[in-house]
Amino acid sequence: MISNFVKNLIYLFVFGLTLYSCETKDSVSSDVDSQKIRSASFEKLDSVTIRFLGNPVVHDLDPISETIIFVDHKENSENIFIANFEGNILNSFSKSGDMPDSYRSMRANFKILSDSTFLVYSSNGFHTYNYSSELISKIKHNIDLLDYVEFGIARGLEQVGDKYLYWSAARPEMRHNDLRFYDKAYLLAWIYPETGQEEPIIRFPESSLFRSGQYFARDSWTPTYTVSGNLIYVVFGIEPVIYVYDRSSPYSLLSTIPLDLPDYQYYKGADSYDSGNEIKWFASRYGKIGNIKKVDNVFVVTYFPGYDGSDQEVSTSNLSPEERRLFRARMIEKYSHRVVVLDSIGTLLSEINPGNLSTISLISRNEELWMMENFDTEIERDYFRLFRVSLKLE
Repeated sequence: MISNFVKNLIYLFVFGLTLYSCETKDSVSSDVDSQKIRSASFEKLDSVTIRFLGNPVVHDLDPISETIIFVDHKENSENIFIANFEGNILNSFSKSGDMPDSYRSMRANFKILSDSTFLVYSSNGFHTYNYSSELISKIKHNIDLLDYVEFGIARGLEQVGDKYLYWSAARPEMRHNDLRFYDKAYLLAWIYPETGQEEPIIRFPESSLFRSGQYFARDSWTPTYTVSGNLIYVVFGIEPVIYVYDRSSPYSLLSTIPLDLPDYQYYKGADSYDSGNEIKWFASRYGKIGNIKKVDNVFVVTYFPGYDGSDQEVSTSNLSPEERRLFRARMIEKYSHRVVVLDSIGTLLSEINPGNLSTISLISRNEELWMMENFDTEIERDYFRLFRVSLKLE
């Protein structure tokens, strides 16, 4: 059996992944009439198997150089691994300890660059290392600390030219226990590694759930986003709406797309704030959107649906520790992430049965779709796999 620590890492990986996307060539059949779609599926085209015993979190892959970078997160260390598409581990090293070229602590996933190097956005700068572990450059920054960070192949920096789209660290003086926070807070920013600067660009729009005069828990609005052409598509955490922004300054809101998500139960906010209610307000029983992709003329959306009414009632009842443990086990078995295909106005076209694929890990690289295989929470395997897939609509 796997230790609780390993299970927790796997849980964080599965539930804490975001996205990187662009328009994807040959990723979906272009001759399918969206009005006649009856079913959708992911078709496996190729795979990479890497022999590794540990707790791998894949940070990035590059189909051009056929390179994968992943990290083995341990309780007191982070070991970096460079592998190729043949499944061979080319090098491994650590840069998180007390050493002159250490990045100290990560703020985002590592990003593979085009010259056999990778970028680390860290607490003390933007570091570029080569695959032999040498520090190539370091640019200091004065960007504020993020409230928290999530890691996984679909979470992190999305490159657009010489800048990256990412969560904004700029925060107003007040916190989210003050309703003015929701008017003033920036959610997304352009990050410039070459200068160490951040340019906050997107706030909650006036029509957002988060500007309805209600209070929300901190992790309820974590943005999920993608860039396609000249547009930025954003979902603010639990809110089932895609906001479409112009990619160029002044980053105008161009349209909103309500999402048709089956059985989606999300938190609507609280009338007053009580710090003791943070967990009660927003726990695993509520729905949240974890990944969006724009694939040709459709959206692929992954979400956790949230508990139905009866299960939410039980979850807030006075259960004994043993009853709560058994209830939680039943809920894990009953509820899982779901993935749907929606048309350009958010109408449901089809739900997808992902099989052994982790839908929350869906990414696009070099006009190819890639997904990870689900981890087995009961049996520790000495390998992990990634699949190149296409979206098949019939």
